[in-house]
Amino acid sequence: MTDESTQDSLPYLCKLLANQHKIKLIILLDKYYTPLHEAWFNGFWDKLINFMHGFIKATFKTNPYLGRALLTGITKIGVNNIEVVRTTGNFYTDCFGLTKNEWVWTW
Repeated sequence: MTDESTQDSLPYLCKLLANQHKIKLIILLDKYYTPLHEAWFNGFWDKLINFMHGFIKATFKTNPYLGRALLTGITKIGVNNIEVVRTTGNFYTDCFGLTKNEWVWTW
């Protein structure tokens, strides 16, 4: 496969799924930075960074079938309109975990 066809494969899958289910998609991408670290330390950074630029653009910036996306990791990337939510922050504290009323031990 060429880099271009590989970069466009996830947006194409989004198109197929969105058309089938009549909704925009949610993409969850975990540890996106791992291949970047490998490329940096193993001498193929330039090749991978060019590929990742096209992949990120096609999948997250210009994908009309994308509803929302969540990228998890420790390395920031250049994406417009991104909101960084740290695991130590309070942004989602009312959505996950146990509330004081739910934290009841019965023995």
